[in-house]
Amino acid sequence: MTLLNSDESTLTDNGLMAKHANNVGVVDGYMVFASGAKSTTINHMSLSLPKGYRFTSYKIVMDYASNSDTQSTFKEMNSSFSSTLASVSVKQNDKGVVIQRTSLNASDMGNILYFKQEHLENELARVKITSFVVTFECTEKFDENLKPGVTTLTSGVSCLALPFQTQRVDLGPITQKTVNSYTSYKYDYNNVKDLAADFLLYDNSGIVGGTAKPGTAGDGNIAKLSFDGTNTYIGLKNNTYWLETPTDAVAQGGVNIPVGYRIVGARLVYVNNISENIKKGDKIYITDGKGKYMNASLKFTATKVEWNYAADGKLSTTSGNSTVYLRHEESGFLLWKTYSLKTTNKSDQASAFNTDGTSLFYGSGTDSHIISFDSNGNAVYDITQQNAIALNANVPVSDNSFTVKVYDKTGENVAHQVAVNRENPTGDIVLEKINNDAIKF
Repeated sequence: MTLLNSDESTLTDNGLMAKHANNVGVVDGYMVFASGAKSTTINHMSLSLPKGYRFTSYKIVMDYASNSDTQSTFKEMNSSFSSTLASVSVKQNDKGVVIQRTSLNASDMGNILYFKQEHLENELARVKITSFVVTFECTEKFDENLKPGVTTLTSGVSCLALPFQTQRVDLGPITQKTVNSYTSYKYDYNNVKDLAADFLLYDNSGIVGGTAKPGTAGDGNIAKLSFDGTNTYIGLKNNTYWLETPTDAVAQGGVNIPVGYRIVGARLVYVNNISENIKKGDKIYITDGKGKYMNASLKFTATKVEWNYAADGKLSTTSGNSTVYLRHEESGFLLWKTYSLKTTNKSDQASAFNTDGTSLFYGSGTDSHIISFDSNGNAVYDITQQNAIALNANVPVSDNSFTVKVYDKTGENVAHQVAVNRENPTGDIVLEKINNDAIKF
């Protein structure tokens, strides 16, 4: 668990405080939070668990610190520090002030909590933390869209690293330094990085001394990478491959930090011509990857329906004499918000959607919602391993035929086999109910 603090609300790509400050200290065995000498210098904090965990509650008990110059307002915030989720005031002589929250559903707390300590006067505001209790669980599943850590290969390899962010922190070198006659252990926040760990894609020739080693030349069957500005495509020759979860993350200085992840499901999306990637301005199909296409009623059927993906991100199609637009709707308040996919006949009520070249989503980062499909063929948001696939309607599919085989959890039997050709140019293979450290295909 990592507590980071900053005088700014700026976050890293992983959602952690980017520019660290010295706003946390220890006095007489108690943690003390401080907010800057100017009222505009505000203490921002992130408390994070590694990816795969989530908080279920917290309770912080605090006193007005004896060396504080002014009172504080202590708040739990959302990730953009724009909405307050809980708030208390800590005034002079206050003791035992409590701020707390308990998770009420699976989505109202994640693996990062955000706090802010405000004050109105141009003086230092300090609070003494007498108790800080959190509860959390380690059963949280998460989806990871894997891609290589590089966009080109000078020559083929037999083992390729696919890094993902653990949402842990790599502080870099920690050394003892003396500043203004005060000696302590210090790090330079400019050296701080988000700690990554590597999935490994490899064939038998990528194994050296019993372990797959990234960059091993081997037989060179992982032959080529191509990058279109959004997605990286891996060119594989005929062979059997494994995708393996990381056992260690390597921090700066070559320090191995153990991590433990298991694959509980996988989705492989195939397209036999990578030029089908979509962009704003294209005519597209929105498919479930199983031969059905989304229509104006937000149903997936066997009838192909063409959508216009406009330059402003709005998606529209025709239905009879009407133009139908996609619309993102929100309802509820703060922790109880719900999000849904709707339609409208009014252009000014339509929503702008983004794409990564194969999927469509509203928003960005952790606050994004992917167009998916449910078991009844309805278009909805955010169904794990059932994201819709967007295809360019105007690009002819060349017949770059190949066959994909994905093995079951034992690695002994073929669970899925698909011929990818002109008649079946795109789709997906989903592997469920597994608990593996690797997948064989």
